[in-house]
Amino acid sequence: MKYRRATVLGIVIVLAAFFLGLMSVDSATAYESKLNTIAKKGQLRVGWANWFPYIHIDPKTNKISGFTVDFYEEMARVLNVKLVWVEDKWATLVAGMAADKYDMICNANKSLSRLLAAEYGGPIARTDMRYLVRKADVGPGKKFETWKDVDKKGVRLGLAMGTTADKKLTDTIKQAEIVRLQGDPEVILSIRTKKVDVYATDEMTLILLEKEYPELTILPGVWSSSEMGLYVPQGDQILLNWVNWFIWDMKREGKIEGWLEKYEIKGVSVVPTP
Repeated sequence: MKYRRATVLGIVIVLAAFFLGLMSVDSATAYESKLNTIAKKGQLRVGWANWFPYIHIDPKTNKISGFTVDFYEEMARVLNVKLVWVEDKWATLVAGMAADKYDMICNANKSLSRLLAAEYGGPIARTDMRYLVRKADVGPGKKFETWKDVDKKGVRLGLAMGTTADKKLTDTIKQAEIVRLQGDPEVILSIRTKKVDVYATDEMTLILLEKEYPELTILPGVWSSSEMGLYVPQGDQILLNWVNWFIWDMKREGKIEGWLEKYEIKGVSVVPTP
């Protein structure tokens, strides 16, 4: 009797191990990294939203241009696939990737809220976060002297919806009114037409705008800093590893620095790879 029980128990254990093995194989085969599907389909789909000067529509050619374009063209060349740009808005970029509208998100700053739904590759470069205002509003006895004067009643703080500036300032601004607009071009227009008093974003963007619009100026002081990288689908460790090695190679070969110089992007430093 004891022998029969032991035999039955042994058979049960073997069968359980067999079916668990099948389940493990099914789980493994069900998962396929985006890196594999990109290679199979022969195309890399990149979700993007306007972020001057990294990526924007060049009015002279009516085509997207900038650091980000060169970066992903090189990535597509290395992968030997076609590059496909898919335009979206900053507020919905992560959701668009989760819905499989694209394989990864264009260069974007690191934020904890995005990391809840996507994997961050990088960092590539670091920049300070600052405020842009109208020159007429700056000086003793006027609306602003330093960045610390922004968070006051009556100040309208403009920013692009869904950006890192939006996420950071939502948690820190207590008195100023936050005005969320669809994108950076809308915020630039709003500060020039006096619909908002302040534009909050990366220093490298503001340096170019200050040069282009002499009536605007950057307030003294830095209110935060941010690191720029890119995002891939949550849980895709294979693609994330490949992307990080690609970024490392681009830094080592001097291409990141070269693209920053090509587009005259100031206020940005390449983050060294350990």
